[in-house]
Amino acid sequence: MGLDLEEDHDLYMKCADGSEKKLNHYVVAPVKVAGVMRNITLHLVEGRTSCSILLARNWMNSVKAIGDYGRNAYHIFDHKDD
Repeated sequence: MGLDLEEDHDLYMKCADGSEKKLNHYVVAPVKVAGVMRNITLHLVEGRTSCSILLARNWMNSVKAIGDYGRNAYHIFDHKDD
């Protein structure tokens, strides 16, 4: 993909179990979800995780995502022209 891996020295992630993981690197990449393309910053986590990607609230806000928690799903729409 030709993405540049950047170093990050002072960022940590607080996990649901109370532990902290250091985020050593990040990359800015185009991500397409449900047909909506956005450039987002991806912080890389070493080790096993329960998911492949976490979409941040600012990303969900930018696509005006609507959560359907009963179905464990989001409805995503492209509102760039609003």
